[in-house]
Order: sequence, then C-alpha cells, then structure tokens
Amino acid sequence: SDQIKHDSISHAKEEAKQWLQAELDRLTLLAAQYKIKLLKSLQTMEYEQKREATLKWLHKIIVRD
Repeated sequence: SDQIKHDSISHAKEEAKQWLQAELDRLTLLAAQYKIKLLKSLQTMEYEQKREATLKWLHKIIVRD
C-alpha cells in the first residue's frame, strides 16, 4: 500500500495531493477493517495459525492511520 500511495501521489497535481493522500488513507483503513472481519470469520470456521500474523499486521495498519 505504501508503494501505491507513493506512485499515485507523486504523479498527482500539487493541488490534488492532499486530497488524494486522505482518500488513499481512508481506503487503506476501510480495506484493513474489512479484511480483519473476513479473517476473524474464517478463523471461527477453521482456525489457522498463519492468519494470526496477518491479523496483527492489519491491526497495525489501523492503529497507524
């Protein structure tokens, strides 16, 4: 997501960069929240240890934003 953010913002017009940054941050947060809900649901159906690392990573994204 950081690479997408960098590439998108670096090619935007100066007056659009702040708006674009805010929108990318918002979309990143929404995607992380959605993925957490999905993974937690999957974990209740069938627990997999490897999903726990992904859940921790997604939580860090939410806390960061």
